[in-house]
Amino acid sequence: MRISRMRLKLVASLLMLCISPTTVAPINPKTWFGNFFKKMRQSASIYLLRTIGFKNILLTHIKTRRLQYPEWNNVTNNHFTSAGADFTFIEYRHNPSPPSTYLHDILNRSVHILEQEWHENAGFSAVSSELDCIYDYHNHYLLLTAIAKVTNAEKIAEIGTASGSSLWSWLRSEHVKSITTWDIVPLENNKGWFHNKAHQEWVEKSIKKDNRWIQYVEDLAKPEVWTSRVELLSNAEIIFIDGPHNGAFENIILNYILKLKNEHNILLIFDDIWVSSMVDFWRSIKLPKLDATSVGHQSGTGLALLLPFHKRDSLENRVI
Repeated sequence: MRISRMRLKLVASLLMLCISPTTVAPINPKTWFGNFFKKMRQSASIYLLRTIGFKNILLTHIKTRRLQYPEWNNVTNNHFTSAGADFTFIEYRHNPSPPSTYLHDILNRSVHILEQEWHENAGFSAVSSELDCIYDYHNHYLLLTAIAKVTNAEKIAEIGTASGSSLWSWLRSEHVKSITTWDIVPLENNKGWFHNKAHQEWVEKSIKKDNRWIQYVEDLAKPEVWTSRVELLSNAEIIFIDGPHNGAFENIILNYILKLKNEHNILLIFDDIWVSSMVDFWRSIKLPKLDATSVGHQSGTGLALLLPFHKRDSLENRVI
């Protein structure tokens, strides 16, 4: 049955009016049907991608084959390495943790110290450019010192010594009396995180002449190891978690921390919270927390508050 062009145009116009009642302009049937089938193809493609779980496949691929610090393990001619990159896909999710004036106050006062230190030292203009990696406001080293100062922290626990740069940060605070740091590699054998020779000499010279710290070469993720050190961690005023950044280790450590019977507030600091393997972990924390990335490490610095044991509600729910 042949349909006149006029009737076809009328039917198309009526269909368009049904879909969009406000449309009054003349409609080209060819254009309308072209757009219609284009939208149908797009809808079918989206449905197919959702059905086969394309998004989950993509996220898994990013997390398991991510470009996280790709050059750290590639030794250069000078036997030093440089920082790499990480690509993170972040989707919107509900935030289960409440805001905290306590954490905001700590961060605000820390920023004040950073600003003051910058002006007093003329923007660190006298510091060698080879030390930019630690005198850098895109990293967390200066921020760690400032936090130690504003909290008057005397006892610090550090999970992940690496080459000692963050240890150098803590030792810059005159308030700190003791630092207990853990790693599975002895400090003297862990040189791969230095950016250059000057960086290595600066950090090693600073920490070797200071006796306020001790390193334990052991895996705190093991229950028996954690149990043997639980008193040290309960008495710490700051616990800095700077481990393998795979999310799994950090989750184990956090669950141990949540069982501490501490009698005072403990400030938890997490490094690299926006590295792809850490995003889900950071978002899962239900303690009061604060993203300090804008003045910390460009790959993410997170603060969280662990109240004294007697003030905490259900550990299972991790809520204050």
